[in-house]
Amino acid sequence: MTKRIWSQALLGMLVAAGPVAADTRGDSALAALSPAQPVAERIATIEQFLDQHYFDAQGLMYSHIKWREERPFKPDDFTPADSTIPGPEPWQWMSYENSSFVSGLLLAAQCYRYAATQDPAALALAAKAFRSLDVNYGLTEARNRTAEGPEQKAGFIGQSTSAGTTAGFFCKPYYGQATDATSTEQHFAPLLGLYRYFPLADDGTKQRITQIFREVSARWRGGYFINYFGEPWDMEKSYPRAQRHMFLWMVMHRLAYEITGDAASLAEYQRLHAVYANLPTPRETEWGLGHPSYVSTEDRSFHVQMVIGAELLLELEPADAPRWLRGMEAWWRYSQIGQREDFASYYFIRINALTGQWEKLPTSIKPRALWKSPFMLHNAILPICWLGTQERQTISSAIVARHVPAAAEEARARYDRIFAGLDKAHFKWFVDPEGVMPEPLQWMLNVMQGDALAFYDLGYWYAQAHRDSSMNNLQTWTTLTPLPDPIGFGGMFAAVLHDRLITGGGSQWNKPVWIAGAKKSYTDAIWALSSPSGDWEQLPLQLPTPRGHYSSATMPGTVLLAGGIDDGGPLRSTLALCETTAGLAWKTLPDLPAPVIYGCAAIVAGRLYVIGGLDDAASKTPSAAVWSLAVTDLDQAGEWQREPDLPGPGVFVAAATGVQDQLYVFGGMAVDAGDNFVPSVKAYRFDPVKRSWDRIADLPDPRVGLATPCPVLPDGRILIAGGYSKMFPGVQREHPGFNDSTYFYDPIADTYTRGPDVPHALVPDRDSAGDPGPAPMIGAPAVVWRNLAVAVSGEVRIATRSPQVLALPLPAPEAK
Repeated sequence: MTKRIWSQALLGMLVAAGPVAADTRGDSALAALSPAQPVAERIATIEQFLDQHYFDAQGLMYSHIKWREERPFKPDDFTPADSTIPGPEPWQWMSYENSSFVSGLLLAAQCYRYAATQDPAALALAAKAFRSLDVNYGLTEARNRTAEGPEQKAGFIGQSTSAGTTAGFFCKPYYGQATDATSTEQHFAPLLGLYRYFPLADDGTKQRITQIFREVSARWRGGYFINYFGEPWDMEKSYPRAQRHMFLWMVMHRLAYEITGDAASLAEYQRLHAVYANLPTPRETEWGLGHPSYVSTEDRSFHVQMVIGAELLLELEPADAPRWLRGMEAWWRYSQIGQREDFASYYFIRINALTGQWEKLPTSIKPRALWKSPFMLHNAILPICWLGTQERQTISSAIVARHVPAAAEEARARYDRIFAGLDKAHFKWFVDPEGVMPEPLQWMLNVMQGDALAFYDLGYWYAQAHRDSSMNNLQTWTTLTPLPDPIGFGGMFAAVLHDRLITGGGSQWNKPVWIAGAKKSYTDAIWALSSPSGDWEQLPLQLPTPRGHYSSATMPGTVLLAGGIDDGGPLRSTLALCETTAGLAWKTLPDLPAPVIYGCAAIVAGRLYVIGGLDDAASKTPSAAVWSLAVTDLDQAGEWQREPDLPGPGVFVAAATGVQDQLYVFGGMAVDAGDNFVPSVKAYRFDPVKRSWDRIADLPDPRVGLATPCPVLPDGRILIAGGYSKMFPGVQREHPGFNDSTYFYDPIADTYTRGPDVPHALVPDRDSAGDPGPAPMIGAPAVVWRNLAVAVSGEVRIATRSPQVLALPLPAPEAK
């Protein structure tokens, strides 16, 4: 259909409907975005811009807008000299091309935002994104099924077909009207958003979402035909395109079954699963078919749907987890082909199919007589760059970092680098680094992608909130009021006394160790928090001397501290801080037989166990010794008793806890025969009755400095959080931080399951002694308080403390 026909056919619709620019002021709301701002502030600015400027009068979201002017396109933004795609007028093509796609992404992003913050503003913006989808869906519901042109039977190319008259279709709503134009992603992103929104929606909205899923699944089971700019595609017969598109339809039918329970949706999922569940990348299909020199930009951008789809199936079909994990990593890596150091992706590249090496292609434009399309970009090769890959890699990198341990560090680094430089320039559609863009295509350099705004929002909030299906509801780490010290401490204790969270002691550096004058000091201060939303109070009670890095453990009404270190060196003393009718009071217990620093402790069957540690801060000989002290009656504690050594050469900064009168020890730092530090992956269980150790399942990855004592959930599982897995070989100042992944260990099944990641904010200032966080930590004490697993302060990079207080809501205990 020509632009002239589109224009004539829709003139009356424009006058009647009039979804023109919502706000045409060029007030540069996004121009102030700067890498110097915290990422959270930049995301808030993006969300405010979307809320105020990205919805038309009907409630539909725009797709692309003018980048420099920050407003929707208008008819006079284009001249006859501009080369554009055939079909709708270019200002409408830009305005609504990806409307449903952007709406679905924003809806999903706001669901994650609400999970992370419980902010009502997230639900308000989610409701606007939902309305955009609802309006879009309603357009095709209300279309004139006998009309031609933009109201033609949406999504099916035939002039008459029973399948074409059924509901279940999201369109590209040019001119604010139903059209027959769509694509796979114009359904996948909306259904992703609706699926994430369903648990948060009211009953009426849930009914509407259920209806949409049921109808979309039913419609597309009748045939996967789409109109792509006048080109008819039968997706299931279009190889190798089908191998990626049909995988997404497979995912969508599985989501439909999850929402509706319709057996037909499950059957279609199973049918497609048998053919399309392997997630091959184009490198494994196109290249294998002998087409190595062309790598589609669409393929590279499509990676994000494949990664998200794989994660959805990881939740819903975990039996096939190895397949989904392999696919998500392969597609994520595939997306990096053609990407420059600044993450801009060359639009046209050539690949060596044997080595995987790529190169950009030089400028080449076909003679006009050979053009098959009036759009110059369809007839040219140019060394221009598209920015859509990097924005998509925010969410795909976050997903890969969460689920693929082998790629986690690389994915996290990519995520951090993309967000570190985030400014308005990141929202461009195309850039022209070599100044070769022909004049008829120059307009493309002043286009802002709604995809970009939504993807940065989605990637950011995903990293703050993750779904953990084993914990009943959406469980994410939250932050409590930080300690009233700008630096924070490592090696503190934490306890619950008189129903208050009590913490104290520890060490800090006054400045990073790479800066002259850095000095480590200890504190004797003790603080109390009366409620999760309250403020800390410094108590008049203090530790006997400033100290930290003791082996600490709690029991009702008491916290015990064994050993540790102060300015005088390693300690043997054992202290108990106890509830009394007059408040809190210290009690002195028998000294340890030898000094212990960086040990761990737990209370099991009425005895305090102290495991491993060092006898001197500079030692490279960690202890395997285990000592126990009777603590049922602190006035009759007796003497320390030597228990069977921990198997192996000894560890320090391990973690311990007690469950069902059994002692558990996880990870720690060992030293090999060459005096090299080796993070330990080993875990052990000690039976106090048999006085014997058993090795249990290894940790999923080595861990040093876990939050300890490890919190125990109401169902008996053990939370494994914090720590690090390997020694950082680089410059101390560039330390990347510690592990954000968490696990739940099931003592009965002897297995680990993935928990919600510890939030990981970007580093605000590497030369500051303190980092506000949130960030994964080592050397933090942990305790269960008011059904929260709480980790207090700790170290977040080498010699850098944080005053953060992180809390993970735990599932409520089962009613008896």
